[in-house]
Amino acid sequence: MRGHSLMEAAYLVHQSGARLRLRVPARRHDGPWLETTAIALRQAPGITAVRSCAATACLTLHLAAQTRSAAAVAQPALRTAGIRLVGSPSPRIAAHHPQCTQPPQATAATGLRADRRTLALALFLLLLARHLVRSGWLVPGLALAWYLWESLPMLRRAMRGSSERTRS
Repeated sequence: MRGHSLMEAAYLVHQSGARLRLRVPARRHDGPWLETTAIALRQAPGITAVRSCAATACLTLHLAAQTRSAAAVAQPALRTAGIRLVGSPSPRIAAHHPQCTQPPQATAATGLRADRRTLALALFLLLLARHLVRSGWLVPGLALAWYLWESLPMLRRAMRGSSERTRS
């Protein structure tokens, strides 16, 4: 067993009944460490196969049995290999992979902000919809506006917030 001070922080990228994918950001492009860890994990009971990728710093563990929580089953083997699971490193990952964060209560999408690309795309499409409606292309303009409304919940929240402020 490796010493506790040498435990590497890893977070869940994906989890299913028989598979677990971890990312160890501190070991990105460290192929020898990842391969050594993969060999140690392959010898653990309950783990049938382990793949490692140095470019993404990922370890993919395949478990022998289907379980509801692959992370809980693999936890002792991970500790033995010198890996400790931590929460998701960014709100964006938590938003796209809510099943991968620790603890599950932290996955609520309250207060998440859209990234700049999403905001720029939403603004561009909104201006395009406005132009289509004004130039006589009513149906395509309204269809684009409806698509924006349905696909961007942050836009709905912003519109509801502005309408509530004008009413009061």
